[in-house]
Amino acid sequence: ARKQLQPRNEATEEDTSDQPLSQFGSTLWVDVRHMMQDDAELAEAIQAEFLRFEPFLRSATKALVMQLHPELDPDVSAASSSQPNNNNNNNTIYFVAFFGLPQAVQSVRQLRTDRIGRLSSLRATVTRTSEVRPELLAGSFRCLKCGLLAARVPQQYHLTRPSVCRNPRCKNDSPLQFCLETSTSDLTDWQKLRVQEGSDEIPPGSMPRSMDVICRHEMVERCKAGDPCLFVGSLVVIPDGSALARTGEIPRSIRSNNDKNSSGNGVQGLKALGVRELTYRTCFVAVTVLSIEAIHRPLTSWLFQSGTSGEHQDDPSAEQVVLELTRSQRQEIRDMSSRPNLYQDMVQSLCPNTFGHSEIKKGLLLLLAGGVHKTTADGIRLRGDINVCITGDPSTAKSQFLQYVH
Repeated sequence: ARKQLQPRNEATEEDTSDQPLSQFGSTLWVDVRHMMQDDAELAEAIQAEFLRFEPFLRSATKALVMQLHPELDPDVSAASSSQPNNNNNNNTIYFVAFFGLPQAVQSVRQLRTDRIGRLSSLRATVTRTSEVRPELLAGSFRCLKCGLLAARVPQQYHLTRPSVCRNPRCKNDSPLQFCLETSTSDLTDWQKLRVQEGSDEIPPGSMPRSMDVICRHEMVERCKAGDPCLFVGSLVVIPDGSALARTGEIPRSIRSNNDKNSSGNGVQGLKALGVRELTYRTCFVAVTVLSIEAIHRPLTSWLFQSGTSGEHQDDPSAEQVVLELTRSQRQEIRDMSSRPNLYQDMVQSLCPNTFGHSEIKKGLLLLLAGGVHKTTADGIRLRGDINVCITGDPSTAKSQFLQYVH
């Protein structure tokens, strides 16, 4: 956080000389352990009621950034220069990403109702990702009858229009008579992930459980299907509208023409459903998305790495791997290359505690050594990932093979 918010006039030579910028332009990373050392009461309050503090944290982060970097404020920039500022930086939304929670990492099966609204960390494997879509955080709506603007209307996980106009002379009481003003509304990116608990967290005889994870802003497109990730956020409860419809029946909006006094009540959609039970479902709103590889190395090297976060950007080249080997290791590799039965020796060295299964061991050996990422002359990237599916009867060392390769 200090490195991200450091003013330019206070930067040292080490920070300004060939130091790459953070790939997160409007996200402030905060270590909860540092916050516990500075103000333990505030840290405990944020962890206990994160959903209530989250909008205020965004506004406080924006005020802090404008204070340390006045050049980002459009009013200050317009006053200092004669040319008008058309960058519209005032609508920039700043988010806070927390990491380093002192509590234990939760699994999908351990997230219960006692974690609703609290700051929690979830470890799961991504199984499906959606496309990036816009989400309305706070909307400004203009009345179509009198033209009065209702600004900063918070959204409750769906489009929420004002129910009544604030103008006492206006008799607009229909939410459909309000139009959205996108220029003064807060819009951000939104992506839904489907995650599943890891294979080591599933109890014997149980099926793996799944959950929806919502990512926003700069946390979208940070993972792909198959990646084990750590999510930091809060568990929320939203109404499940899809459960209201019967099988094969679509709820329709109707307008009653029998009663003359009901003409101004707007569209009545839930009346077509009758009396039914409203069900709810839970999902996890993540403010931080970290890959397992990023957790095992310093977070600053991951935040301030040069360029974008590519899939295999940090993979060392063949020359770098050779330079890291000692002279004895190089000689040992040369001696191994002259062996006539090198392939069989490597197969037997794989999972030596399991007898037999030479064909499965050959497939796993090719899985480890045969995956090479290639880039064609046209710039097309070819993935070298090899997938292996092992099927068989119980107690045939399938899990031992996977654990050894992992």
